[in-house]
Amino acid sequence: RTTIGLFLDRDLEPGDHDLIDHEQIKVIYTETLHRKNTVYHSAHFQGGRLVLFEASPCTLRLRGVFSFNMSSINLDVTDGAFDLYCR
Repeated sequence: RTTIGLFLDRDLEPGDHDLIDHEQIKVIYTETLHRKNTVYHSAHFQGGRLVLFEASPCTLRLRGVFSFNMSSINLDVTDGAFDLYCR
C-alpha cells in the first residue's frame, strides 16, 4: 500500500511551486511492504513541483496537480491530482 500526504499552509497562493525546500508545502510518501512502513519526506526528494490552481476560502475548494521524484530509490510520482471541497 502507498499513501501520499500533501500539507499546504493555509495562505499558500495559487501558482507553480517547487517542492524542494518549500516553506509552505510538505509532502509525505509512505510505502507499506510486508507490514513494514517506510516514510519519505519531501526533504528527501530530488525534484518535484506542485501547481495550485485554486485555494479558495470562499468556496472551500482546493485543486491542483503535483509530481516528485527520488532517484535514490528509483521513484517517480507523475500526474498526481487533487480536487477537494473542504468543510
